[in-house]
Amino acid sequence: MTPAGRRPLVAGNWKMHPSDRQAAVALAQAVAEATTGARAEVVVCPPAIWLVEVAAALRGTSVGVGAQTMHAEESGAFTGEISPLMLVGVAGYVILGHSERRRYAGETDEAVAAKVASAVAHRLVPIAAIGESLEEPSGAHALDAVDRLLRAVRHA
Repeated sequence: MTPAGRRPLVAGNWKMHPSDRQAAVALAQAVAEATTGARAEVVVCPPAIWLVEVAAALRGTSVGVGAQTMHAEESGAFTGEISPLMLVGVAGYVILGHSERRRYAGETDEAVAAKVASAVAHRLVPIAAIGESLEEPSGAHALDAVDRLLRAVRHA
């Protein structure tokens, strides 16, 4: 057990894999079977297009379902984005601030903090990705980067 009696969380980010529904459902079922009785909380984060099917396949198991990202706003003109309202009832978790989202979508600490606050407000468990970028050297600078990211999320 971790401090305060919490169970460790192990989340698998599937990124853009697999490429078809049947494979996604089969993978989810295999994860559920392989992790029965696990001491850690297990969550799978499939591509958004497979969230509903994976959630249905995992109903009645101990494996949670998470989204790979979400927008902080409930609605609006945000083409291609997923709102927290769209996730409620389908996913219980959401990865926020992944280094790829920061690099390719330009997400900032402030944007990630807003997403974390929105996730919490909508009773989704945020999985805030914390870590230095490839451009930031290891050592003291890396710790500064992690501290900066944690402060932004903590004050969300």
